[in-house]
Amino acid sequence: MRCLSCGEEIGLGRRVFMIPFEDYGEDAYLFAHHDCIPELESVEGILDGYFVEGSEPIFVPRQLVEVLEGAKEGD
Repeated sequence: MRCLSCGEEIGLGRRVFMIPFEDYGEDAYLFAHHDCIPELESVEGILDGYFVEGSEPIFVPRQLVEVLEGAKEGD
């Protein structure tokens, strides 16, 4: 998948926005690097997160990453 703004491949671990693309289908999304379109951070309905490695890249919302990092620090 590629960034909606710059066209570069979305890499693992880079902060991205997941933008619902309902005209294409219920589970269809566009993606953009956070650095390319930072103003999307305040738009309702757009998810902010990262892709992690798996059998296929998996999107992880930023809020969950923050919770997991907090739990790790508490160990």
